[in-house]
Amino acid sequence: MPLATQTNGYVNCYMLRYILKRLLLVLPIFFGVSIIIFIIMHSAPGDPVLNLIGESPNAAEEYQRIMHSLGLDQPLYIQYLTFLERFFQGDLGRSIITHERVWEEILARFPRTIILAVAAMGLAIGIAIPAGVVSATRQYSIVDNLSMTVAIFGISMPSFWLGVVLIYIFSFRLGLTPMSGIGGVEHLILPAITLGALSAGMLARLTRSSMLEVLRQDFVRTARSKGLSGRVVVYKHVLRNVMIPVTTTIGQRFGHLLGGSMITETVFGYPGLGSLLVRAASQYDYPVVQGVLLITTLTTVLVFLVVDILYAYIDPRVSYE
Repeated sequence: MPLATQTNGYVNCYMLRYILKRLLLVLPIFFGVSIIIFIIMHSAPGDPVLNLIGESPNAAEEYQRIMHSLGLDQPLYIQYLTFLERFFQGDLGRSIITHERVWEEILARFPRTIILAVAAMGLAIGIAIPAGVVSATRQYSIVDNLSMTVAIFGISMPSFWLGVVLIYIFSFRLGLTPMSGIGGVEHLILPAITLGALSAGMLARLTRSSMLEVLRQDFVRTARSKGLSGRVVVYKHVLRNVMIPVTTTIGQRFGHLLGGSMITETVFGYPGLGSLLVRAASQYDYPVVQGVLLITTLTTVLVFLVVDILYAYIDPRVSYE
């Protein structure tokens, strides 16, 4: 058998073992997160049943009946064990407010959040990495100063403020984009810019600083001394070494976008998981909040696993032994 084939087989074997080990870690993460979410939700002030019964004349009897039907009159550990049993049967329960299955509400909204997160991250990558490369190769130039100023602006701006400003300028004043809702690509433009601004600023600054560090290394001077053009040195040799920290940050930011789009979705009336979570939390809808937080946590863990696997393809020096 050729040596290359044997090597690929070993790499695939080690990577498979690594993936299995990481997937096994999902279980303790799930139990830890689920316990924390369960305790916080049931310790928070407020009562979802009181929201339901309102000013009913038979409030006391109605309250006890609903509490019993929802299982909220049971000890906390019994409620948690019941939740676990239902979860591993593929059931996240029903919403206390709408009585819809939590799985159905999540599945109806999760694809929209993924689309928004992908659009925001794609926009951030498309702007930030070229800006970081140009800034590093033209250090202290006007382009460098301008791009880093914009990057700092993107990092420092609160998303709710940026969203409102974009709506006022492009929707209210210019009428170029819709103010809220979902539909075509035009509905994604402003939310994607708002959600991706922070990621773009962070990626641009990280790309620039990493590029400057790699550009000073000996192998870059050696490559240039051999007569390679500046473009080849930058994009074939330097940028590949820069992509490890950049890929890590992309994975972190994408996980954050999946679970942290609450403010942006609320500002733009975008019916994704973020707006569902805000609504459920404001109404003390325990099953929905637990379901959304668990799904976004598990999705984030899987995103980090994909990032770790990509390391081996970006940098052959990475080993999974």
